[in-house]
Amino acid sequence: MPASGSSKHGHHARDPSKQGNKVVEYFWYCCRCNYGPFNVNHYSSCTYCSNHNKGPCCQVEKIVRKQS
Repeated sequence: MPASGSSKHGHHARDPSKQGNKVVEYFWYCCRCNYGPFNVNHYSSCTYCSNHNKGPCCQVEKIVRKQS
């Protein structure tokens, strides 16, 4: 995983975690239809294009937000 913690290939996706007063979540976009974002903890396949399973070609984004 790159130093920033983000991964374009879906590797090392984790559960939401707390880092101090921040929450870290991972979302992915389908490589077949570009639909998304899907939370990696709730969706393992695309709901738009015939349930295509998340694979290494699907882009994953790391989102860090303040805990409310």
